[in-house]
This record gives sequence, structure tokens and C-alpha cells, in this order.
Amino acid sequence: MTRVLLPVLGLILLGIVAGFVVGVVVGVIVSPLTVTNADIANLRPAEKEDYVLMVSAAYALDHNLPDAQQRLARVDRDAASAAKYVADLAQRAIDNEDSGNAKNLATLAVALGAGTPSLRNYLSDAAAPAPTPLPTFTPTAAATAKPAALVETGPTATPPASNGPTTTDGDTATPTKIPPKPTATLRPPTATFTSGPPTATFTPRPPTATFTPVPPTATPKPAVDFRVITQRMKTAKENGGTTTDGNVQECGQDHTAYIKILDRNGAPLNKVYVQSVNRP
Repeated sequence: MTRVLLPVLGLILLGIVAGFVVGVVVGVIVSPLTVTNADIANLRPAEKEDYVLMVSAAYALDHNLPDAQQRLARVDRDAASAAKYVADLAQRAIDNEDSGNAKNLATLAVALGAGTPSLRNYLSDAAAPAPTPLPTFTPTAAATAKPAALVETGPTATPPASNGPTTTDGDTATPTKIPPKPTATLRPPTATFTSGPPTATFTPRPPTATFTPVPPTATPKPAVDFRVITQRMKTAKENGGTTTDGNVQECGQDHTAYIKILDRNGAPLNKVYVQSVNRP
């Protein structure tokens, strides 16, 4: 049994080794792996739109139109088609109320000569200052006059006169004339004053202020807040170039840049995005 298994195991091991050797020869010599970088025009629509957004943001900072045109040429070599693509993205951002990207895209589209009346009106409205609201009129209630107090007066009471005769020390009684009773005099009724509703006081409205549009202030270019400490370029051999007898015949296609950002103390900074690394 053992003599039968040994040849079988040997054949299996030999087949594995032979397959490994054949795979290495085919992968390295016969059909080596070729790495080709994708062009911007071949990217998916979402990634292509992100690239155009970065180009418009860069133009909003430096207003360098030749650089923007050169970068957009990687999206479409036809300048008119690239400008129309930027204008379409700007109109879509305006419809979606994306004010930050809409302003940058509309500015770049107008600079490229693809500005539509809608884009120009949007930029003029964005540059105009917001109007100050007019003061409102608040009516003041007038004081209400109070009616005077009514005082009712009656006739004055007169003490009654004596009806009997007045006696003296003599024997003769002298009759006394009895005065007539006083007649009460009625006063005419006093008019009662009833106050009407308060009269509205008209205060003239102040004249409307005339607004003078202020020209937009130029956006200052941000100062460079970083500096290059060290840099090293790959050799042609490290870059994947082909060699013959030790001599480099052709440079490779690896155009990748590796950037390491440190703070002033030398500690690495994570999640820092670099907007433009290389200007073609």
C-alpha cells in the first residue's frame, strides 16, 4: 500500500511545482502586468464633476484663466464643450440651491465665455448688497378727556320766622309782620360732556433712503501656510522604466506623488486635503 501511494504523492507534488513555475514565467516574462493611469475624461460622471468643482474653486482663489482652461482640457479637449459642461454644472447647482459651488462655477463659466443670462443674473444678485428694511410707523394713542363731575345744588334753607308776637317789658304787645316763605329756585340742568373716540395723530413717514450699491471687494489671496522641507524624485528604474544592460530605455508611467504633512513640531497631520499638487 505504501509503495503505491508514494509515486502518486510524488506526481502530485511535481504537478504543483510545475504549475507554480509556469505561472511565474507567464506573469513575469510572457505577459507582465502593465499599469495604466486613467484619464480624467474616462472617469465616472460623479468623479468628473468633483474635478470640475476643484478647478472652479482654484479659479475663485487665483483668477488664473489659462491654468483653468488647461485643467479643463483634461475633461474635454474641445474648449467650447468644456465651457458648456461648466455652465451646465453651474445651472444645476443654482437649481439645487448650492450657493457655494454655484457661485464658483458660474464665475468660471462666464470667464470661459459660456455665461447664460441666468448665470449673469445670479452673479449680479449675489454681488448686490441686501436692502435695509424701512422703519415701520407705530400710532400713539391720544389721551382721553374725562367728563367733569356733576354737582347738584338745591335751594338754600332759610330758618323759619317766629309766628308769635314779640313781647317787651311793657304791657302793650306789638304785632310782628311775618315774612313770606322763600320760594325754591331750580337751576337749569348742566350739560353732560361725553368724550368721543381718540383722534389718530398723523406722523409723516421719513423719506426713503437711497441705496448705493457697493462694488464687491476683491478676495485676497490666502497666504501660503506650508513649506516644503524635503523632496525626492523617483529614479527611472524606481518609476517602472525598462532597462537593457543596465541602461534606462523608457521612463515608467507611475505619476503618483506621496505627500507627508507635518506641523511646526514635526508631528504628522492627518486628514489634510491638498487641492492642487501639480500644475501641468
